[in-house]
Amino acid sequence: MNRMERAQNGDAKALALLVRQHAPLVQALAKRFEQMQDAFQAGCVGLVKAIRGYREEKGFAFSTYAVPLILGEMRKIQEKKFGWRTKEKLRRINTLREQIMREKGRDATAAEIADKTGWKAAEIAFLLEMNRQVLYYDDESLPVCEVKDPAGESWMERFFIRDILERMPEEYSYILRHRFILSESQQCLSARMHIHQSTLSRNERKARLMFISAWQE
Repeated sequence: MNRMERAQNGDAKALALLVRQHAPLVQALAKRFEQMQDAFQAGCVGLVKAIRGYREEKGFAFSTYAVPLILGEMRKIQEKKFGWRTKEKLRRINTLREQIMREKGRDATAAEIADKTGWKAAEIAFLLEMNRQVLYYDDESLPVCEVKDPAGESWMERFFIRDILERMPEEYSYILRHRFILSESQQCLSARMHIHQSTLSRNERKARLMFISAWQE
C-alpha cells in the first residue's frame, strides 16, 4: 500500500507527509491572493480533500486533480471578504469576458473592460487575476521541501488542529473554539449556548477527550 492509499485509509502520518510534500503547490497558488496566509491555510484544507478523494486509476496526475480543490477553498475565503459591490463587478467582468470571447475569439484585457465600464484598469486587473483560469502542474515540477509559514514555524500543527475541529461534531467544535481559542469562561459560554454550566462542563470534557484521541492518531 503506497503513501496515498495509507493516508486515504486514515494513516495520519502518511497524510502529514503528503501535505508537506505538496505544500509548495499550495504556497505558489496562495500568492495570487491578497491575504496570502489565510489563502495558504484554506488551501491546505483543499489539499487534504484532494488527498482523500484522489483516485490514481482515473489516469490523471494528482496535481491536476488537486489544483481546482485548493483554489476552490482559497476563493471561499476571499469571497467572504468581498462586499456586494465587488461581487457585482466580478459578475459584470465575467459577462464582458464572455462577450469579447465570442466576438474576438480571445480573453478580454483589463484595458478593454475598463473602456466598457469606466472602472480603473488596475482594479480590473486584480479582479481578473483573482478569477483567472486554473493552471495545472505536472507532478515532476513540484518541489519537495519544507515550507515555512510567514507567521511562524508551526503551520502544520495549526493546520491539523483546524482539521480535527472541523471533523468534530459542531457543538463540540464550538465549545473547544470558544473555551480554548477565544478564552471564554464556562459561565459566559453556557449563557450564550442556553445550557446549564454543568452540562457545558460535561460536554467540554467529552470534546477534549475526542480531540485528544484524534490528535494521538
